[in-house]
Amino acid sequence: LESGRFSNMSVEEIITRVQQNDPKLRELEWGGKWPNEENLVAFAEALKANTVLSKISFHEVLVSDVSARAIAAALKVNTGVKEIHLTTDPRGQTPNNINSAGIVAIADALKSNTTLKWLSIASNASDPDVYAALDALLSVNSSINKLGVSNAKLQVKLQIALLRRNDPSLVELKINEDKDGLFRDEAFCESFATSLQGNTALQRLNLKSLTICGKGLTLLAEALKTNKGLIELNLSGCGVDKDVAVTLADALKV
Repeated sequence: LESGRFSNMSVEEIITRVQQNDPKLRELEWGGKWPNEENLVAFAEALKANTVLSKISFHEVLVSDVSARAIAAALKVNTGVKEIHLTTDPRGQTPNNINSAGIVAIADALKSNTTLKWLSIASNASDPDVYAALDALLSVNSSINKLGVSNAKLQVKLQIALLRRNDPSLVELKINEDKDGLFRDEAFCESFATSLQGNTALQRLNLKSLTICGKGLTLLAEALKTNKGLIELNLSGCGVDKDVAVTLADALKV
């Protein structure tokens, strides 16, 4: 059990402090052996009404379906937690092994959460159900701006979500790899371009060497006509033709 200066406390004592909304307990890191599922469920129940704890990290904690659903229920109503890390320990050793159903439950619960900024769930289950649940989460959640996952496609989807909501944290966007072929899809390019139209936060966009469908480049050029924030654009190696280049130059007032 590790939690900074709370490392000498018992699990039961920490749960009590969470229940009591202890003002000193703002960050909590737990690693190693968790006593039992009952303790983890009790912690999740205490977390529901806690408004002080803002960062939680679980390392090497085997989280069952029951525990994951308890955490999900807590995050659905909690208004204090801004970061939760459910990954391997800092040394990259034993993962938490949360399965697909557990991650899906957490993603579904966070749809109505407006406090959490950072969700880190790498090294847990990753399958089509998890991808679909996280993709759905990003389409409706308005607060998450950091997502710790190993899926590159989801990372791009997060950037699109940040663009769409005009998130001030997204000043620079660099996407130079697209193994899933998102930018070869016309519907995706249309969504990307639409997100750019009213965005005022993004200043630098780098899509160097991406394979972008022909209409995608045209949509991007048209979108930039109404974008008021972008000052730097890198499309080298993207196959921009003369007509699109003229439109882009006009949009950026080069």
